[in-house]
Amino acid sequence: MSADRKVFTHYRHDPSKLNSLSSAYPTFLCGDTNKGVWIGTNGSGIDLLDKATNQITHFRHNHSDSASLNNNYILCLFVDSRGTLWVGTAGGGLSKYEGKKNAFLQYTSKPTNPASLSNDYVYSIRENSKGNLWIATGNGLNRFDSQSGRFRVYRQKDGLPGNTINAIEVDKHGQLWVSSNHGISKFDPEKGSFTNYSLADGLVNNEFTSASLKSRTGELYFGSPNGFTVFHPDSIKNNPVIPPVYITGFQVFNKEIAIGGKEGLLGETIEQTKEITLSYRQSVFSLEFAALNYTSPEKNQYAYKMENFDRDWNYVGNKRTATYTNLDAGTYYFHVKAFNNDGLWNEQGTTIKIVITPPIWQTWWFKLMLIAAMLVGAIAIYGWRMNAIEAEKNQLAQQNQTLEKINSELDSFVYRASHDLKAPSTSILGLINVSKLTDDLDSKGQYLELMEKSVQKLDTFILSIITYSKNSRVESVAEPIDFRHLLEESLEALHYQEGFDQLEKQVDIHQLLPFYGDKFRLTIIFTNILSNAIKYRSALNSPNWIRIYIQVDAHKAVIEFEDNGRGIAQDSQPKIFDMFYRATDQGAGSGLGLYIVKETISRLKGKIELRSQLGIGTSFYIELPNEKGKN
Repeated sequence: MSADRKVFTHYRHDPSKLNSLSSAYPTFLCGDTNKGVWIGTNGSGIDLLDKATNQITHFRHNHSDSASLNNNYILCLFVDSRGTLWVGTAGGGLSKYEGKKNAFLQYTSKPTNPASLSNDYVYSIRENSKGNLWIATGNGLNRFDSQSGRFRVYRQKDGLPGNTINAIEVDKHGQLWVSSNHGISKFDPEKGSFTNYSLADGLVNNEFTSASLKSRTGELYFGSPNGFTVFHPDSIKNNPVIPPVYITGFQVFNKEIAIGGKEGLLGETIEQTKEITLSYRQSVFSLEFAALNYTSPEKNQYAYKMENFDRDWNYVGNKRTATYTNLDAGTYYFHVKAFNNDGLWNEQGTTIKIVITPPIWQTWWFKLMLIAAMLVGAIAIYGWRMNAIEAEKNQLAQQNQTLEKINSELDSFVYRASHDLKAPSTSILGLINVSKLTDDLDSKGQYLELMEKSVQKLDTFILSIITYSKNSRVESVAEPIDFRHLLEESLEALHYQEGFDQLEKQVDIHQLLPFYGDKFRLTIIFTNILSNAIKYRSALNSPNWIRIYIQVDAHKAVIEFEDNGRGIAQDSQPKIFDMFYRATDQGAGSGLGLYIVKETISRLKGKIELRSQLGIGTSFYIELPNEKGKN
């Protein structure tokens, strides 16, 4: 529009005109310091509009020119305080436009270089008052050091609620506000710390887009698929109250211990108890704890450590239970700490002393008595030994006679075996030599018949030795397995489990050869994994399904179960086959199912591998040997 507010100027895409927009669908507009306008497109690169001349310059990716734009799909544009244009692309990383050279310098993700850009999808670029460039990517928040050309990446492990960063804004205090698929976070660059806000804190949604704005008065706007959130950073106050932490429950073998119970473990409430003494038989116990912060209590986070057992703190999120099994006898100190909804830690936390008494055979006085008994026994044995020397001599003489008899029998067996093997072979060699001396075909035929009889005799003797060897060993028994029938039986056994009908079963079985195995243990494997797929369906992945793939050959059976359920978190996967381990408090399982599956597969001399991604699903890959009908 002109200065007199009466004339509108239109810019369109016209393939017949060189001085037109590259695309009819601009995705991003950005002014530069020379009163030009940069225009990003979805697949046609960048245009630069010179407002003084109305001339449009096109910048596109050229495969043969390394100084060209690295990708034509533009997600964001940003001009920094030095007038330099930065370009964020979809899959091509970050580009810097060097105007004097009329060239683009490219920054891309290199998995082998931790100092490179963390991801090639760049959604937002901002600069803080110190001149640092901050880049939002599909895998973390990046800070770019223009002097060294290196990137420092912040991810979920550093405090972010998720790794996909959609937009960035910088407030007047130099704090970064970033939106993601899991809410909005405030980042303090000096401390390197994050404060996370979610729907529970009043956001319009937990998922945000790359739309954002900082107003002239300092308000920040962040767009989402369900509207937008607006706030002034100065109005966001952190919770300054350090949350007190208490131990609130104590169980032994999953049974709550009451005050004055028959176990005699608690004489007062667990909150008041300073020390607990356990027998070595009470090998599985759990402690519950809580932080007294009622402002968004679901955001309270915990860490615990068993001194003299754990090397480091266990950071367990909002999980409020710690379970220990089979601790050695000794003295331990259980420490637990927590932070409130704004990440303020109570570093002092609370502590309880736990003493585990040893079994009688590990006490010092028992060991002393044992040593004394051994000395007395040694003296008695010595006397007995001296009195028994003559008897031992007689026994040794008798054993020598027995060994001589066994050696004689062994010599006889070897002689007979070698003779029975030698005789047919000698006969065959003799017949071969005789047949060489005659040209009579009838005689040669007779010799061949005799040689055939000798070979048969030799074969019969060898088979006799093999049969003898087999009869001297314990035999294993395996039965033929029809995997389709076995799967039907396993599914039938789970038919009445809740959610059974909500899980689509996709079956792909290739069994042209017989397979022999332990049907009982195979049923254990099938029912446990199928039951888990039913139990841990995902409400976000619809329809729910499980794919069962089975391939049988002469040596093994390959079995794969793949579902689109909740999936298993990366940090839980190394422990998923441990006894009593559960990957989530929301699960109803006992924590024994996958442990039993792993032990069963080990008994069958097979192997199992797990592949899982949280929110996507889980796959179990199993190999079992084909026992080939051993009898």
